[in-house]
Amino acid sequence: MENAQSQNDEESKTEILPFEFHNSLPDFFKKSSSVFTNNQEKDIFLISAITMISGMLPNYFGVYDTKKIGANLYSFIVASAGSGKGVLSWVRNLAYPTHKHLKELSRDNINRMLLIPANNSSSGLIEALHDNKERGILMCTEADTLSGSLSQDWGNFSDILRASFHHEFYEMMRRTDKEYKELKKPYLSVLLSGTPAQVHNLIPSTENGLFSRFIFYSFSTAPKMKNVFSKNKIDFDEHFETFGYQLLALFLKLSEREKPIEFSFTHKQQKEFVDSFDIFHKEFLAILGIDSMGCIRRLGVVQFRIAMIFSILRHFENGDLPDKIICTDEDYDNSFTLIKMLRKHTIEIYSRVSKNKHEGKLSIQKVQFLEMLGEQSFTRDEALKLSTQIGMSRATFDRFLKTGFLEKVGHGVYRKAQLSK
Repeated sequence: MENAQSQNDEESKTEILPFEFHNSLPDFFKKSSSVFTNNQEKDIFLISAITMISGMLPNYFGVYDTKKIGANLYSFIVASAGSGKGVLSWVRNLAYPTHKHLKELSRDNINRMLLIPANNSSSGLIEALHDNKERGILMCTEADTLSGSLSQDWGNFSDILRASFHHEFYEMMRRTDKEYKELKKPYLSVLLSGTPAQVHNLIPSTENGLFSRFIFYSFSTAPKMKNVFSKNKIDFDEHFETFGYQLLALFLKLSEREKPIEFSFTHKQQKEFVDSFDIFHKEFLAILGIDSMGCIRRLGVVQFRIAMIFSILRHFENGDLPDKIICTDEDYDNSFTLIKMLRKHTIEIYSRVSKNKHEGKLSIQKVQFLEMLGEQSFTRDEALKLSTQIGMSRATFDRFLKTGFLEKVGHGVYRKAQLSK
């Protein structure tokens, strides 16, 4: 990725968005993430924050593939234990003021909330959504908690998660008391974090449809002790709760509207979107095979939803919530930059989880290398020079030349094989 930075880890490259990207985001993200000192923390916070915000935008929709959809996202932050996923603990503060507000509205048998416990049963999740106008956020910093629920007969609500991503109708009848419950159009957002092993525990196969509904951000960090005695005088709880009250104000304004706000791309953006994802489809087909098509198609939905979030926050900051919001080029470009990075993380995690063990699996580093090569032919020396820019070892480079992802078209001249077909 041309405008992304990389850490030195040969086989598990972490794409890191540059400071310039973060500085072009709506003020909400720039100011709330200002307490983080490195880009990786800012990336983790951004992905986590947009996921939380995606569950706090009632009366806001866009039309995608002829259907009205909300901005709801499913995200999974993946890293080894103790690698710095703690950023997520502060993200809960963004949603807590709205959660607290809703809890105060509870009455009789109606239990209002925004944050739905992951340690839950299928009937409990349906009940929570039913009591909250079919909206909520499922957040869990240890994915095994959710895996434990889904592994139980009484708690297996994987089908509810799959249906809710597209706001599809869901119904259930309890066997004991014959009570019938239905969700006409659920709007659920999901934020998880865990280790690579916990990803596999939650989603043991890429074929059940749940995998393709998540965006993944995978990272590894050097074993370096954090200065736990830093004299940072910022109260993180107070800092993020302040921004949480801003989101509560947006939530209330949207909730009070009689007419929902409609979001859309411009005609130019629509064309760029279709052209870009046509290339991405070919890329996923070449790298991961036909079974991965659900992933790239849903990443299209994800980009649209991310653009929705950027756009409404920018309008809210300007004191303007019109009936129709047209995406600016800046917010479109930022959503596309983010999705280009996330697709590489998806490829890497898919390769880990997929049961189809094939030689063509690619790390994020190799996906980045393919992207840098472009669509024209190139010499071996030109490719070697690019590989060194991203820290690829000579041995890895030599092995990669012999894979099916590149084809030789002349003496010392190559081109990408799959995307040219």
